[in-house]
Amino acid sequence: MKLCHITLLVAMLAAIPALAQDEEIQRIPIEISAQANLYFHEITDTSTVRGGAGIPPVEIDIRGVKMISFEDAEGTVSCFGDFDSTYFGADGGVYGHKTDVGERGALSGIQHKKKVMFVTGVMISEYSRLDPPYPADDYTERENYEELYPPFNQAFFIGDGKNAKGVQQRILVRGDATTLYIGFADCLQGPASNYRDNKGTIKMTVVLYRSGKGRG
Repeated sequence: MKLCHITLLVAMLAAIPALAQDEEIQRIPIEISAQANLYFHEITDTSTVRGGAGIPPVEIDIRGVKMISFEDAEGTVSCFGDFDSTYFGADGGVYGHKTDVGERGALSGIQHKKKVMFVTGVMISEYSRLDPPYPADDYTERENYEELYPPFNQAFFIGDGKNAKGVQQRILVRGDATTLYIGFADCLQGPASNYRDNKGTIKMTVVLYRSGKGRG
């Protein structure tokens, strides 16, 4: 009887770390409309945006989060309205155009010389909007990162959450981060605009890690 009790106790103790680890991971299914404008909250008057300002981006509370990944991306989007039936997955695609979206408010622009309409993110803190925007990062040769540590207000490439080798990409989060925005940087060139004719939806799961890798 005592041996049975000891065996049961050992099994229970062995399970504690696994349970604690699971509690540190949060999975959030999201849907990203093709009209989700990464820069929406930086626009003072949406009625002045050429072609439509779209809708607010998906917002994720990342307070206390150390690392983020993105899984199970599916769906397609288009930015051409009835003009063209071309649709792209979460990684975006080639269409004879490039992405060179300019800064708006405190948020940086983003560039990619070969792709358009890829899922894009940006992290902010309580006070980061007081800072001037960073220069736009060019992801033409950088989209296949394994780990990224973006500054606040710096728009970054999310895509389908995996690089070309199929490796799950990791986004490290700064210590005083509050919110992650997820959407699209549309217009191809210039300030984000022309969201009115966008169609489609991308679904994916945002995975938040509150322990493990992180840079505080």
